[in-house]
Amino acid sequence: MATTACMIMLVGMFVGVSSSATYQRETFRVQTGQVWNTRPALTRTQKYSYVRVKVNAVYPVLEVKDNYKYVQVRVINENGKAITSTCTLEEGTGGQRIDIKEGCLDASDIRFQYRGNDADLAADVDAISNAL
Repeated sequence: MATTACMIMLVGMFVGVSSSATYQRETFRVQTGQVWNTRPALTRTQKYSYVRVKVNAVYPVLEVKDNYKYVQVRVINENGKAITSTCTLEEGTGGQRIDIKEGCLDASDIRFQYRGNDADLAADVDAISNAL
């Protein structure tokens, strides 16, 4: 009986824990054709009128020579509506500020979308997305 009560209490503790995040670093692939790669949802604090992105690296999938430098990014809300402009970011530069469009500041669950800068080239991207 005591064991069952402990199990119920432990389950209750974990069920109430939120899995939301505001910050994420990951490596992923952007395909040819400039198709948007939608990343997992992040939660904004809504304290800021912008988000930040840092692209650590953009490198080729098949080519031997790494002459890739750029990737495009935008942010969408939970309904799939773009809430920022599409920005072209260069690898290795500091975290870039991307302003959220007027009228979209109430978006809390957002997703960063990335695509290649050239429709003919696929690439792997290492990026940090910060929903703030």
